Amino acid sequence: MRKNSWSVVGAALTPLFVACGFEDFVVGELTRGDQVELPKSAPNILEGNVEAGLEGATLAFTTGAFEPLEALAATAAGTRFEVSFPGNTAFTNLVVSARTSTRSALGFLPEIPRQVSVLDPARILPLDVVQPGQSALGVDSTLATVLLTAKAAQAGQSLQAVPPRTAQRAFVEITELATTDSRVGLVREMIERLRTAPVFVAGARPFDPAPLSGGTVDYTGDGAPDLDSGAFDAAVAEAIKAFEFNACYPDDRIRLVLLADLRPGAIDRNCSTIDPFRWAEDAPGKKVFITGALHEDTPRCGEAAPPCLEGHTIDAANSLLGNWVPNLVPMHDDGTQGDATAGDGIWTLTVDLPYFAPTGPEGVAVRIGYKYTFGEPSAGWTGTEEWPGNKRVLELRDLTGDRMIVRFDRFGDETSNKDKANLLSPAKGGCGTVIFPSEGVRPGCANDAFESQIDTDGDCVLDAWPPAGTASPLVLECPEG
Repeated sequence: MRKNSWSVVGAALTPLFVACGFEDFVVGELTRGDQVELPKSAPNILEGNVEAGLEGATLAFTTGAFEPLEALAATAAGTRFEVSFPGNTAFTNLVVSARTSTRSALGFLPEIPRQVSVLDPARILPLDVVQPGQSALGVDSTLATVLLTAKAAQAGQSLQAVPPRTAQRAFVEITELATTDSRVGLVREMIERLRTAPVFVAGARPFDPAPLSGGTVDYTGDGAPDLDSGAFDAAVAEAIKAFEFNACYPDDRIRLVLLADLRPGAIDRNCSTIDPFRWAEDAPGKKVFITGALHEDTPRCGEAAPPCLEGHTIDAANSLLGNWVPNLVPMHDDGTQGDATAGDGIWTLTVDLPYFAPTGPEGVAVRIGYKYTFGEPSAGWTGTEEWPGNKRVLELRDLTGDRMIVRFDRFGDETSNKDKANLLSPAKGGCGTVIFPSEGVRPGCANDAFESQIDTDGDCVLDAWPPAGTASPLVLECPEG
């Protein structure tokens, strides 16, 4: 991969031209003055089959982090199905479930690539081409999907964090192990017996024991009904020892996912309702943008000892982030380009930035400053920024070990990672400013300068890491040998 070929999903600027929709950008810029309306990208059409017994099944899709993708759905016509994917976005590590009232199966889609050009025709993607070895949704696809999910969970990750090509290869390996490894073969036998109960669901634990409560299914083959998933879970735990995820990651880049929540009624860190339009003006047709740059504290080579960044690397990253030009880099709430759910009020940007591992908890790492605006393209600051005179700060530390930095912000939240005049109350650890640990320790002062957990149930307690939408980590081809 070329040095400093930083890419951005969802931004108007990118120097990474090959196979990432650059033609959409060029055509748009060349025709802007003439107001030529561009055609929409043609869809990708996934074609495949479900196994006998699943005729007429309803198909549903989730991300590898098991966030529902409600816009993607289909019903099999007999055993045959077709699903239309929007052509202007790429999807990675999707889980598909096929379900009837009496049976269910799972499948895995490592990658649905976006259309390269808006001029390309609709593209047909056979199920067994998207994932080799997956001839239909049934026993074997369920086996591989369950074990992929369990293997990722064993490492404390979701399936979304596994590089797509790595997961694709592991899927093929699992189907081969079903006939050569007794541990994997045992799980396949259980799945075969479980075909008569709709127990498989697309989720972090893709097994629903509730349909077993009637005591009619003997999935262990011992002659007695099995009423829970205990034996199945134990067999899966042994089967995932039969294979490994082999992936190589870049050590000089990392994927950053920023999510801006503009839903009404959002609660800040003080447990108070946020007024997102205290500074920004609400008006029809406006959208969320982001702007920012690498923070001035990021070590620059020639001025700081390694690890550090070269000036041209910093300049390229600044361009991707908008370099403090407001309403330039758009975020997405349309279910494309990394956004999980269209129209839910959570806006998404996925951008690849330079990175180096920080040297200890007090070491300086790559830092960014940024803020969100709510406006129209090329509008100025007035009436669009979430607050004046301050910025958000974020240090790129991978605290979850998923090879990504995911930051969930609520638009206009002045109690979060707003660097100066921060309104987090002293009772919550607020000190008036947000600083980095390397700037000194202030006992009793909360720090919000990293990726952090969020409150998912409105009780003002941080309880879960934010979802990464449809994003997956950057991955390189591993060297031979």
